[in-house]
Amino acid sequence: MSNTKITMKKYLFFLGLFTLFISSCTPVTSTNVPGSKMNQIPKNLRGKYELVYPGDLGSMMDESEEKTIVTFASDGIIFNGTEGDSKSKLNDSLFVSKIGKQIYIALGSSPDLNVFKVVKKGKEIELYPMYCMDYVSQDELKAYFSNVEEVVGEPDENGEPGMSTFVVTIDDKRLDSYFESDYPSKDPFKLVKTK
Repeated sequence: MSNTKITMKKYLFFLGLFTLFISSCTPVTSTNVPGSKMNQIPKNLRGKYELVYPGDLGSMMDESEEKTIVTFASDGIIFNGTEGDSKSKLNDSLFVSKIGKQIYIALGSSPDLNVFKVVKKGKEIELYPMYCMDYVSQDELKAYFSNVEEVVGEPDENGEPGMSTFVVTIDDKRLDSYFESDYPSKDPFKLVKTK
């Protein structure tokens, strides 16, 4: 199988798991990368890690016994799973950026960037997502972002409105306040160093 097919399959697998996980949450994606883009992964993040998923998603992954190994290199991230390696190149569908000393990782492409706040704790890296675990309104999000668009999903078979998702434009000065508020999830994805 070509490297491009492996990369796409692994990306779709991760995206599928991520979508399943956030189906009980309120997704919040961004049109822009926060702060200033970095041209290299910071040295203190580089290394080989096992990805530990939060909550119910973590339990599902434990049952499947599939491990995802993530290696941070200077120019991107390498995912290793049962089907081999795939690499996400920096500034392609992976962005690392900085506001002051705070690092962020964004995955995807505008206007659907999934942004994570990066917290380094010893040999672990915690990735805090922007999505909310509970319902949040457009007005509540407007306190933290310069533009907020609500997208209502397709009605279900009973005619009930679909789930709301939000597309926002990040305001660098207010992003830290958002992550400190009660809205975003406090259950991070964890990267546990293996080497």
